[in-house]
Amino acid sequence: MEKRSFLEYLAQEAGCDCLSDLRLRQEQWAPRIIEILENINIDEYVFSDWKEVTSYLTDTELSVLDGIKTKKEAKEYIINWMNSKKH
Repeated sequence: MEKRSFLEYLAQEAGCDCLSDLRLRQEQWAPRIIEILENINIDEYVFSDWKEVTSYLTDTELSVLDGIKTKKEAKEYIINWMNSKKH
Protein backbone atom coordinates (compact mmCIF):
# COMPACT_ATOMS: atom_id res chain seq x y z
CA MET A 1 0.00 0.00 0.00
CA GLU A 2 1.31 3.44 -0.97
CA LYS A 3 1.92 5.93 1.82
CA ARG A 4 -0.22 9.06 1.77
CA SER A 5 1.50 12.33 1.05
CA PHE A 6 1.91 14.68 3.99
CA LEU A 7 -0.68 17.03 2.46
CA GLU A 8 -3.16 14.17 2.02
CA TYR A 9 -2.54 13.09 5.60
CA LEU A 10 -3.22 16.61 6.93
CA ALA A 11 -6.37 16.99 4.85
CA GLN A 12 -7.75 13.63 5.94
CA GLU A 13 -6.85 14.08 9.62
CA ALA A 14 -8.34 17.59 9.66
CA GLY A 15 -11.55 16.30 8.09
CA CYS A 16 -11.27 18.37 4.93
CA ASP A 17 -13.49 17.38 2.03
CA CYS A 18 -10.67 17.96 -0.44
CA LEU A 19 -7.01 18.87 -0.37
CA SER A 20 -7.58 22.44 -1.51
CA ASP A 21 -9.60 23.10 1.66
CA LEU A 22 -6.30 23.12 3.57
CA ARG A 23 -5.48 26.43 1.91
CA LEU A 24 -8.79 27.82 0.72
CA ARG A 25 -10.71 27.37 3.97
CA GLN A 26 -7.93 27.81 6.50
CA GLU A 27 -10.04 29.80 8.92
CA GLN A 28 -12.11 26.66 9.39
CA TRP A 29 -9.30 24.11 9.46
CA ALA A 30 -6.37 26.03 11.00
CA PRO A 31 -7.05 25.07 14.64
CA ARG A 32 -7.19 21.38 13.73
CA ILE A 33 -4.14 21.59 11.47
CA ILE A 34 -2.16 23.26 14.25
CA GLU A 35 -3.25 20.52 16.66
CA ILE A 36 -2.17 17.82 14.19
CA LEU A 37 1.20 19.47 13.63
CA GLU A 38 1.81 19.89 17.34
CA ASN A 39 1.25 16.17 17.88
CA ILE A 40 2.80 14.61 14.78
CA ASN A 41 6.02 12.63 14.92
CA ILE A 42 8.24 15.07 13.05
CA ASP A 43 10.23 12.19 11.55
CA GLU A 44 7.15 10.60 9.96
CA TYR A 45 7.87 12.69 6.84
CA VAL A 46 11.10 13.79 5.20
CA PHE A 47 12.31 17.38 5.12
CA SER A 48 11.22 17.92 1.51
CA ASP A 49 7.66 16.95 2.51
CA TRP A 50 7.74 19.51 5.31
CA LYS A 51 8.92 22.19 2.87
CA GLU A 52 6.18 21.26 0.40
CA VAL A 53 3.51 21.48 3.12
CA THR A 54 4.93 24.79 4.35
CA SER A 55 4.84 26.21 0.84
CA TYR A 56 1.32 24.94 0.13
CA LEU A 57 -0.29 26.00 3.40
CA THR A 58 1.30 29.45 3.46
CA ASP A 59 1.00 29.98 -0.30
CA THR A 60 4.70 30.82 -0.40
CA GLU A 61 7.16 29.86 -3.13
CA LEU A 62 9.78 27.34 -2.05
CA SER A 63 12.61 29.75 -2.90
CA VAL A 64 11.22 32.21 -0.33
CA LEU A 65 11.44 29.48 2.31
CA ASP A 66 15.18 28.87 1.82
CA GLY A 67 15.85 30.02 5.39
CA ILE A 68 14.01 26.97 6.71
CA LYS A 69 16.67 24.30 7.19
CA THR A 70 15.02 21.72 9.48
CA LYS A 71 11.70 19.95 9.89
CA LYS A 72 11.28 21.65 13.27
CA GLU A 73 11.73 25.08 11.69
CA ALA A 74 9.16 24.22 9.02
CA LYS A 75 6.67 23.04 11.64
CA GLU A 76 7.17 26.18 13.72
CA TYR A 77 6.88 28.39 10.64
CA ILE A 78 3.52 26.86 9.68
CA ILE A 79 2.11 27.08 13.20
CA ASN A 80 3.28 30.68 13.67
CA TRP A 81 1.94 31.65 10.26
CA MET A 82 -1.46 30.08 10.93
CA ASN A 83 -1.67 31.68 14.38
CA SER A 84 -0.90 35.09 12.84
CA LYS A 85 -3.84 34.68 10.44
CA LYS A 86 -6.36 34.25 13.27
CA HIS A 87 -6.51 37.99 13.88
